[in-house]
Amino acid sequence: EDGGLSWQTHLFAVVCLFADTIGTAGNLYAQVSEYDKFTHFLGVAAITSGLAVAFRVLPARGFARPAARTRVLIAIGLGIAVGIGWEMYEYLGDVVFHTTRVQGSTDTAFDLVFDTLGATAAGLFGWQRSTSFKSMERDFAAPTG
Repeated sequence: EDGGLSWQTHLFAVVCLFADTIGTAGNLYAQVSEYDKFTHFLGVAAITSGLAVAFRVLPARGFARPAARTRVLIAIGLGIAVGIGWEMYEYLGDVVFHTTRVQGSTDTAFDLVFDTLGATAAGLFGWQRSTSFKSMERDFAAPTG
C-alpha cells in the first residue's frame, strides 16, 4: 500500500544473497580472500537502502518529517553501525567459539571500508530517489488537520 521497498533495495539484497550463497557453496570465501568485501558492500548497501526507504514513509505513520538529506544521512550512519556490529560479532565469535572469521586487523579495516562504501552508495541512491520522487513523498505525508 505504501509502495514497498525500492527496486534498489531488492537488487542489493538479492545480489548479496546470491553472492553469499555462491561464496559459501563454492568455498569462495576461503579461496579468494577479497571475496567477502563484495558481500560486505552489498549487505550493508541493502540494509541502508531499506532504511532510507523506511524513513521516507515515517510521516505517513505519524512520525516527524525530517528533510530528505537528514533521513539519508541517518540511514548511512545506521548502515555503517550495522557493519561495525557485524565486525564485533565476528570478533566475539573468534574469541568465544574459535570460528576463525577474523583474518587480522587489516581484513577488519577493509571490511569496514567496504561496509562504509556500501552504505554510502545506497545512501546516494536513496538521496537520488528522495529528491526525484517529491510528489510521491507528498502522497505519503500525514494529513494536516
